[in-house]
Amino acid sequence: MRSPAFPFISLGKAIVRARSIAERYGRHPVSLAAAIRTLAMDEARRIQLSRRGREIQRERYTMQRMLDAYLSEYDRLLEKAGSRAPRRRLAVGHVP
Repeated sequence: MRSPAFPFISLGKAIVRARSIAERYGRHPVSLAAAIRTLAMDEARRIQLSRRGREIQRERYTMQRMLDAYLSEYDRLLEKAGSRAPRRRLAVGHVP
C-alpha cells in the first residue's frame, strides 16, 4: 500500500518517517513543516531512516512476540477475572 501523502514510498515507510519527525520536532506545526522539507531534500537520511525502520520492524514484530503478548494479556485477564481455567500455550517456534 502506498502513502496517500507521499505516493513514492510505502505507507509503512511514511509512518516510520512521521514518527521520527514527531519525536525530533514535537507537534509544533512550523517545526514539523521544516522537518518534512528537510527530509524531503535529504535522500541519504530518508534511506537511513527507511533501513532503520525495517530493522525495528523485524526485531519487534515477529510472530512469536505477537503470540507471546496476546497470551500474556489473555492470562492477565483470566487472572483478573479470577478464572480457574488452565493457561494454555501455543507452540510457534518455542514454548515459553
